[in-house]
Amino acid sequence: MAAEVQPRARTVSVEGVFDLAVAAIIRTKLVHAGCDSVVIDFHGARDVSDVALAHLALTITKLQSPHVVLRGLGQHQERMLRYLHLDDRAPDAAASFT
Repeated sequence: MAAEVQPRARTVSVEGVFDLAVAAIIRTKLVHAGCDSVVIDFHGARDVSDVALAHLALTITKLQSPHVVLRGLGQHQERMLRYLHLDDRAPDAAASFT
């Protein structure tokens, strides 16, 4: 299996509960990321707070850089992000999700 290596990309893995405290930590990591792209991986999260996800979405939309990819979200969270216009189908999307 071949994989494209992006030297200016980072991954942040979310484990356990994703709440406002964790969202604040990730916000700090995004602000100081120093890279072109960040992947936030929710595969290890057992509980994702809607409020915390909305807070993170607001942070992402205010950032000039990096581009953020959200992975491992459930259908409900993906739908919520679409409602917040954080959708990978938008031409000027600040984030995408897989």
